[in-house]
Amino acid sequence: MKKIDLKLKRENHFIGAWQLDDTELCNEVINFFNKDNENHKHISVLEKIKNNDQSDFIRLIVSPNRVKEENLEIIKKYIETLMLSYQQFLNDWDFFQKWDRIYLGDIFIDKFLLSGHNKRYHCDRDSIDNSHKMLSWITFLNDLDDDEGLMSFKYLNVDIKPKKGLTLIWPSDWTHTYNEGQIKKNEKYVIRGNIHYPDTLIQLWIFLK
Repeated sequence: MKKIDLKLKRENHFIGAWQLDDTELCNEVINFFNKDNENHKHISVLEKIKNNDQSDFIRLIVSPNRVKEENLEIIKKYIETLMLSYQQFLNDWDFFQKWDRIYLGDIFIDKFLLSGHNKRYHCDRDSIDNSHKMLSWITFLNDLDDDEGLMSFKYLNVDIKPKKGLTLIWPSDWTHTYNEGQIKKNEKYVIRGNIHYPDTLIQLWIFLK
């Protein structure tokens, strides 16, 4: 995993970025998703309050317990790579170094079909129910054309183009409210999730620093 500079105009955006050395891992995660179609969920949420924006994609949820019980080597391999990025994120922002351990919640693999999107602006920590979320992460699993699927952080005025193997880590709070643009020509695959504050009451996967 190689740390990269997003070359954004804004400084102090608090978004860490890395590029997978071996993008074959992305293909393996996609294959895992496609083979496990019995557990796919179609996420289609109409936001009636704001602009009738809609989220439309297919999701596979992989719980930490399932990874352990079924010995899912591909997901384990990905998580090991993700943790290398997290360790580098700690080096940049020492605030997160005060905990002896962290928690990794459910892992989401999402597939956006043609015309699929997540246009509704949102952040990953927006209520008491998800207040345990500390950081968000994502890895793009395939390349897209320049004009589709951009990840846009509203208040930072930052747009990030999906690229196969590109991994991002950012704060889960409202400051990093974001959406994901419509898919026009290609299907889009991502793997994503959250790193949680320690000592929550939710059953999570523990990683030692």
